Amino acid sequence: MTGFKEPGSCLVIEKRDQSNINYTLYVPPKNDNRERWDGARTGEEKAKEILKIEAAPSTDLQAIFTKKHDFIYFDPSMSMYNDEKEINHQVRNLIYTVNNGQQRTTLVSHRNILDHLRKIKSDKEVEILEKAAEISSHAFKAAMRLSKQGITEGHIEAIMEFESRLRGAQRLGYPPVVASGNRANIIHYVFNDQLLHDDDMLLVDAGCEYHNYSSDITRTWPVSGTFSQPQKIIYSAVLRIQKDCIEGLKNGVFSTMYELQTFANERTAQEVVNFGGLTNGFIFSNQSRINEIAKILCPHSIGHPMGMDIHENKPDFHEPLRPGMVITVEPGIYIPSELAMDSRLPDEWKGKGMFGIGVRIEDNVLIMPNQTAKVITHQTPKEMEEIEHVMNDEKSTYEDLSKHVIKNFNF
Repeated sequence: MTGFKEPGSCLVIEKRDQSNINYTLYVPPKNDNRERWDGARTGEEKAKEILKIEAAPSTDLQAIFTKKHDFIYFDPSMSMYNDEKEINHQVRNLIYTVNNGQQRTTLVSHRNILDHLRKIKSDKEVEILEKAAEISSHAFKAAMRLSKQGITEGHIEAIMEFESRLRGAQRLGYPPVVASGNRANIIHYVFNDQLLHDDDMLLVDAGCEYHNYSSDITRTWPVSGTFSQPQKIIYSAVLRIQKDCIEGLKNGVFSTMYELQTFANERTAQEVVNFGGLTNGFIFSNQSRINEIAKILCPHSIGHPMGMDIHENKPDFHEPLRPGMVITVEPGIYIPSELAMDSRLPDEWKGKGMFGIGVRIEDNVLIMPNQTAKVITHQTPKEMEEIEHVMNDEKSTYEDLSKHVIKNFNF
């Protein structure tokens, strides 16, 4: 709501009537002793000067909650995620103390209000998201260049964070997935501790956080630097699905995420038929069969809203897509080794080396006016030729890359 990130702060918006709305930011008071240990505090006077709103010491919070209010918009479940923060304890306890006393106050969750406000991005928010995407693109390219047999998934994670921070990001936006080989079929694999092998595909789902906004990108590439035939088959199928989904968004074909999801399911089923061993009758006899095969090989949805959080709010798949929304488009096909025993999938795939490969390709898409769309993560390579070029023609050692980046970075 403010961009003010100092721990122990709390914004209170008090509506007394239609024309009388007060905004007060409660901040930790100046304290020489604590600041010597924990770092400088902004204090109420500086906060007023910087943010141009009223500010008060957080020790004065009790006064605002002892007043009579018809409603207090507060969601304790949202604060529970940050339970280690003293301010959340303080606010929650003050509200419940008032609510259990003589002044009965109706508690209402503010989650839906904030979700609504955050759905549509301003031009400035889009600019920040595009910067996060640009930084993440550099990190992905570095990770591709430095992928090789013998290093660990954790090395790739370290490269992603190093490159992101070096270019101005504050941190990675979420715990990254760095999954090699059969582990790429685990959707939220975050152990990131196994060795890479030349015959592995490496799936990396990561993105940096830049001034509170995160990118959310997934790319999958061969550790060896060259796609094998089975890797090509599965990767090109996922890429075609994603391109068709994005093209549909650009042309205004989909008015809701539900329509996009339905199309992605159908395209997934069509591509799987092309792998061989399945008949059109098996897949397309009815819609439930389409959903079944799509769910087996891609158990997650086609995308979600994003922004300050990578899953910014609970998606309503039937809500109209509107200009200013930012969503992910992330089809995948996952064929874990364990599925070799699944009678619904053909034995023919074993001979083609299809099992043990997981591929996801994820981009961030801005819904534009006039039923168009823009991919804001377009700088991150996803064509097979692009990836192989980055991995082979631009190959570099850790030392050479670090020296180059530091030498050319404008601190």
